[in-house]
Amino acid sequence: MRAPSILRAVLTFLLFSLPRPEGNAQATGTIAGTVVDPQGGAIAGAHITMIEDSTGMSYDTATNCSGLYRRTDLPAGGYHLRLEAQGFRPETKSFVPVSPSQITQFESRLWVGTAYGGPVLEVEDKTQPMGAIFGTVIDHIGAPVPARITATEKKSAAHYETTTDSQGIYRLSNLPEGNYRLRFEGAHFNSDPGQELFVKPSSLTCSDLRMPDDWETVEICTASCAIKTITAPVTPVHTGVELQVYAPSNFIVLGSQLWLTVTLTNTMSHPILVSTDKHSGAAFVYQVYHDGPCGCTGLLRRHDTGDGKQLATNESPGLIHRVLPGGTLTDRVDLRTMTGFPWLGTYEIGVERPDTSSEGNCCEEPKNPPMVRSNQIKLTVVAPR
Repeated sequence: MRAPSILRAVLTFLLFSLPRPEGNAQATGTIAGTVVDPQGGAIAGAHITMIEDSTGMSYDTATNCSGLYRRTDLPAGGYHLRLEAQGFRPETKSFVPVSPSQITQFESRLWVGTAYGGPVLEVEDKTQPMGAIFGTVIDHIGAPVPARITATEKKSAAHYETTTDSQGIYRLSNLPEGNYRLRFEGAHFNSDPGQELFVKPSSLTCSDLRMPDDWETVEICTASCAIKTITAPVTPVHTGVELQVYAPSNFIVLGSQLWLTVTLTNTMSHPILVSTDKHSGAAFVYQVYHDGPCGCTGLLRRHDTGDGKQLATNESPGLIHRVLPGGTLTDRVDLRTMTGFPWLGTYEIGVERPDTSSEGNCCEEPKNPPMVRSNQIKLTVVAPR
């Protein structure tokens, strides 16, 4: 009988021909530039968020040791940029065009300030001065890559370890003076034999790792996984709120804590009313989701209504927050407390919520308001050593 072989052929065709949710057919361009301080010195480890105006989708990158950044996979359209660095005031750039196969490039100057919640990079004041190593780990398009970084002092064999955060930035602090071997380890790579660095007291030593252009992860897809890649799209709209996700570590051992900070920003010119999630106690209602290998999508259930499909926006709200223009709400959640948390592998984590930004309405929004999605952060979960 030929029927089984024909069936296998059809299933194989479907498996490898199903469209991916975020395909590569769309024309893309590049945003690149430098970030400097008031004296023109390079700012390493600055975080740049590129937000597409028509959809609210955002893309992250970070400056390297020379203050340079570059993100190459941006769909053509209009963007606004948010630039942040520890010890400096954030800056926003509007009306940034991205054209197919073109590079939009400019220099940004940040001024001294304190309104930034990212990783702290200054060296601590110690009785015996210590040094620090910091830098970025990014791929060839400028996206952060989850990695574990270890530094071994050659004379004493003392071992120090940290991970990148969700912005691709890492920091090893409180290092005694000496010669170190720095090693980077990810889900599909390691930097053996590593880099040799000298750490001086009361100083920062910067070291970046950029993945080569031909670097790629290996994905093992299954038919059931491919079927689950079909998800509801986000409607392109000019949203009234922005969502951002940040994790202090994006390379973790299975079972370890993984705290996410979720921030909602009011981008409207008027105040908005946002209700808390009375079921979970979260500062506002949102849904956490993950995209796994081959685009497999799953929902992490805690901040939804139980079915994982529709977030409640008009039924029995909790406390009401009045968020002023430019104001923010922040919530923190440990992914371990959420059912559906993935196992070993590399995932992209994001959050979404309805755009309930109509003036004065809050809890009487339309039944099907447009959805707003955050940036997606990469997360690698590894087995214990």
